[in-house]
Formats: sequence, structure tokens, C-alpha cells
Amino acid sequence: MDSKSLKRELSDLLYDSCVNYLEQFSSDFNTEKVYAFCIFCSDACRNIALAISTRESLARRKNKGVGNEPENFYEVNASEWEYVNKHYELFDKVDELIDSLYNEFYDGELDDVDLDQFDDDQLWEFISNFFNEVIVRTLKRLKESGVLDDETFEKDVLLGIQFGDPDESGVKMIENVSSQVNSEYWHCKIKDNCDYLLSLS
Repeated sequence: MDSKSLKRELSDLLYDSCVNYLEQFSSDFNTEKVYAFCIFCSDACRNIALAISTRESLARRKNKGVGNEPENFYEVNASEWEYVNKHYELFDKVDELIDSLYNEFYDGELDDVDLDQFDDDQLWEFISNFFNEVIVRTLKRLKESGVLDDETFEKDVLLGIQFGDPDESGVKMIENVSSQVNSEYWHCKIKDNCDYLLSLS
């Protein structure tokens, strides 16, 4: 199979899982105002679920006290959010497909890409770009389809990819995806946060 078909397949499955989540479990937060809706990934995007934050849950988090982090740290970091990785079972088929994709990436063949020519760094760059494209495509489709237009959501919702504890590669993915799916308002906050996270490493 070729990489374009695999991207389309994963994006379609991820989109359906996100819509499923909203149809079944929006009651978890429908009395609050959602300002952030992000794809939440484990390291190397091996597992995928959702990370959602509301103005009310952000206020509850801030009331617990803050450290020396930048002003927007709790607002834009999913590791600090309340609705993270919940109902992850809805994404089981997504994770199964990702497992098979990694088998292809490391031991298989693609019709349109010669994976054998890549060294380790080049292969990871290919994999990283693959997931970047899938997540951007999925988020744009969710935005365009109107499923985020419900009154539960703010008009300008923070979108993107998030990790629990991103390494340098993960931080770059966060900024890259944000630049393609967010308003300038949100992207500036994400960029500032990414600069802060990189300064810690």
C-alpha cells in the first residue's frame, strides 16, 4: 500500500473516533465552555486519544495554585487538563491501525516510499511527518464539518496535538501542527509555550 492511502485511512478512522466521542460523551463537559480540543498522543504517537479543556476546569486547576511556569502554561498544556485520555477505548481501532503502520514502517514496504534508504533519523522524520499530516487533516475536517460549532465550544477553539511529557521532537510537532490549524491568537500562545518547554531541556 502507498503512504497516501495509509494517511487517508488513519485520518478517516481518527475523525470517526473523535465524532463518536462527541456524540457519546459530550455530557461530560456540556455544562462548561470548551476552549481546547486536541489529539492526545503517547510518545511517537503509538497511542491516540483526546485532550479537552474548559474554562471552568482551567479555573479549578488554577485555584490549586501555580508554580513558576509562564502565565499560559496551564491553559495550553494538556498534562494539566481535566479531560485527558478519557474514554480511550473509543480509539482502540486507531491504535490497532497504528500498530500495523509501525510494522510497515520498520519491517514492511510502501509502494511510493523506499523505507530501506532511510537511516534512523530520516525514518523518524518520515514517521513524524506522516502523523503530522494525519492529525492536521483530521482537525481541519472536524473544524470544517461543523462538529465543533456546538454552543459548548468557544468560537475560536484551540486545536492541535498534545503529549503528556513531550521531548524535543514532540514539541516541534506541537508547534508544527498548531501553525496549520490554529488562529494567530492561539498559535502565538502555543509557540511561546513550545519555546518554554525547549528551554527546559
